[in-house]
Amino acid sequence: MARDRIALRATDDREKLLDQAKGALNCDSDAEVIDAALRHAVQSVENLETVKREVSPALAERLSTDEVRLTQYPQVRVD
Repeated sequence: MARDRIALRATDDREKLLDQAKGALNCDSDAEVIDAALRHAVQSVENLETVKREVSPALAERLSTDEVRLTQYPQVRVD
């Protein structure tokens, strides 16, 4: 289902992150930044799923972020 608009509350933290991302990604608009971030999130999870059995516990920890974590159980997995 296509949406015409998505409304996000503008918080200080969100504004700061958007400004940082605009610079890092060389984007001009908030929409470009959000599109790039969404593509990156989906691709990152797909990439981590692909390589999760090939990484050591130390590398799994280094590849983890606050949003996507690789954890050790009997094997590495994406949470």
